[in-house]
Amino acid sequence: MAWLEDWQRATLHDLRTRLGTILVNAQLLAEDGTAPDTVGDLLQAAREARSLVQRLSIPPQAVPTDLDALVVEVSGGRVEGGKAGLVLADPGMVRNILTHLVHNAREAGSTQVVFRLGPGSVTVIDDGPGLAPEVAERLFQTPVSSKGEGRGEGLYTTRRLLRGLGGDLRFEPPSTFVVVFACA
Repeated sequence: MAWLEDWQRATLHDLRTRLGTILVNAQLLAEDGTAPDTVGDLLQAAREARSLVQRLSIPPQAVPTDLDALVVEVSGGRVEGGKAGLVLADPGMVRNILTHLVHNAREAGSTQVVFRLGPGSVTVIDDGPGLAPEVAERLFQTPVSSKGEGRGEGLYTTRRLLRGLGGDLRFEPPSTFVVVFACA
């Protein structure tokens, strides 16, 4: 597997180089006053991509994590229910999972996403149309998506990562996801 690690290092290097070019050029456009909204979006996406590349070099670590605080941070305070407490999770991975669930909900037409905390878990509920039964029954297989070709890896991968850290991801029709973590 040494070749795989070498490939990963080389790919990460190439990604970092290209992201650096994007960031520098977007910053120049921002300073020039060119299309500020578009440039702002470009800068934010490039910064997030750079952060993801940095995280690739460090595997997820299950550490005691204050799930309540992370959910408040990601949700902007839209939290119901009790307390989740301390869980064993990688904080960056938790942020990423919750952000992606919100993004998926918005892409599917949701206008409101609510987070409900429970012991060792967070339930993400949206008001979108929900998944078609034929998509829902294969949801955690790969690649399954209602969004088109080239998509459908996210939920499959997320569930595998969570299970590797002692947690799980479940879907409850029509449009609810339950993210479960091992309690600390």
